[in-house]
Amino acid sequence: MTAPIKLMTSLGWVTVGSEIDIYVPKISIDVYASNNGAKNQTISTGGNLLGYPLGFERTHAGHIMLLYVVGLGMRSSIILNGERGLQCATNILNSFCMKAFKMKGINARAVNRKDFNVEYTNPPYGLEEDCALLKRIERSDAVIFENQQVDSKIKGTYWLASTSSRIKGGNLAFGVDCLEDGILKNETLVDTDGKVKGAKKQILALVRIKVDIRESMGKVG
Repeated sequence: MTAPIKLMTSLGWVTVGSEIDIYVPKISIDVYASNNGAKNQTISTGGNLLGYPLGFERTHAGHIMLLYVVGLGMRSSIILNGERGLQCATNILNSFCMKAFKMKGINARAVNRKDFNVEYTNPPYGLEEDCALLKRIERSDAVIFENQQVDSKIKGTYWLASTSSRIKGGNLAFGVDCLEDGILKNETLVDTDGKVKGAKKQILALVRIKVDIRESMGKVG
C-alpha cells in the first residue's frame, strides 16, 4: 500500500484524499424575490466547514488544484421558486460560493451534476516537477476518484448549479438539480401544465485549493 501523500497548499499541509477543515469568515448576501422567484431572503455561511476530497485538476496556467466538496450549512438555505428561480439559480449559487471562498490560492463555485461524473486528467504540458508530482498523486491509494464515495457522505439537501428537464405525469417539467442525502435528483420548479413550484435547500460548493508544487515535492520525496 502506498503511503499517504502530504502536499503544501494555500491552507497549509494537507493529506491527499482526506477530509479537511476550511475556516470561512462569516458572510451574507441578500437575494431578492425578483431573482429567486419567491421572496426577499438573506443567506449566510461561515465558521469551520468540512471539505470532502473529490480529486484534482491541472489549470491552463499549469497550477495543480485539489478539489473539495463543501456544504455551506443550514444558514445558506435558499428558496427557489418557479420560472424566475429556475433562470437565476446557477448565477445565485455560483456567486455565493465565489464570495464565501474569496481567499488567496482558493476559489470556488457551486457544485453541478457533472462534477459527480468527471474523470480528472492532467494535460500533457507543464514543468517536469509538475508531472512528477501529478504521477505520485495519481498513484496514491488515498485519493478518492470514485465520486459516488463522496456524494454518499454528504447528508442533507442541496441545490446544484445545473438544470434539466424530464417528463413528469405526461407533462414536460423543468427544474434545478439537487443532492438529497447522497442521491442526485431534480426539483421541478415549472411544468407545461402551468404549475409553479418551489423548494428550500442548502448550497454545496466545489472548492479549489492551489498546491505549492516545489515545496510539496520536497515532502513527497
